[in-house]
Amino acid sequence: MAMKKESRQRQGAAPGRFGPRGGVEALWQQAILAHRGGKLDDAQTLYRRILSAAPSHAGSHNNLGLIHRIRGDAATAEAAFRAAVDADSGFAEAYHNLGNTLRDLSRSTDSIAAYRAAIRCRPGYRDAHAGNAGTVIAPGRTGDGADAGIAARDQEAGGAAL
Repeated sequence: MAMKKESRQRQGAAPGRFGPRGGVEALWQQAILAHRGGKLDDAQTLYRRILSAAPSHAGSHNNLGLIHRIRGDAATAEAAFRAAVDADSGFAEAYHNLGNTLRDLSRSTDSIAAYRAAIRCRPGYRDAHAGNAGTVIAPGRTGDGADAGIAARDQEAGGAAL
């Protein structure tokens, strides 16, 4: 399970808001190492400790959501991703993760809204364009799938979507 580099960078700076090196930032680094190392129980415990000290730490909410989604608990994952975007309304990765989770729950309209929120946060976010297109053009759906598919293709090719 790979975590996005930009997400780590974005959130790597955020813990500093809660104090000098140490404390929440040290817990964040430990949590990331545990998460990357596949020690999900340890990572989950550390993310919860961070949230006890800093309830609006968007990265911890997001990464808890990833753990819950991996474990098949989509409802808890959804709540965690929503907490992440409530804490940081510009967190494109959290919106994207929310979109994936809502798609897993067969809530395509909500999923599309989450992908589009991710795209508003970061217009060139290829994964969000692809998730949006894949959901919009899924069997049984009609409408703006062609436009979404073109946007995803253009993003993948490095072009600018209109």
